[in-house]
Amino acid sequence: MFYELMRASQLNPPMNLISQAEIPEANEKLRKGGGVGRFIAHQDA
Repeated sequence: MFYELMRASQLNPPMNLISQAEIPEANEKLRKGGGVGRFIAHQDA
């Protein structure tokens, strides 16, 4: 059902852009259940 909602654009999770240096902190948030939405790491320029 989750994928059906996403395909129909009825589910739009928040996107959190983070740097590579922030990945450990984001992982810790997810481990503790504090992350909301998706974390997307981008390469530092």
